[in-house]
Amino acid sequence: SGADTAEAIVVCVDHKETTNKIVELVQHEFPMAKLLVRSYDREHALHLAKQNVDYMIRETFESAMLFGGAILEELGVDQSDVEEISQEIRELD
Repeated sequence: SGADTAEAIVVCVDHKETTNKIVELVQHEFPMAKLLVRSYDREHALHLAKQNVDYMIRETFESAMLFGGAILEELGVDQSDVEEISQEIRELD
């Protein structure tokens, strides 16, 4: 597949145990490749952070943040307040 010469390997699967196995395999077999991983949920994200992947994003977090911001805007909340609320949620998370 060319993984042995890849600069980056992206892992985007819907099963966290499978993701974990892929991460372990890639780190062992292809340690020079950047590892970018989509996590399943917050717990899984914390696990992946401990595995020292190069980049990780939670599957539903960003869409939830955008959706929540859009809801606030539709309800008439000022854009600066939406940004402040979003930042606070990110910091608390």
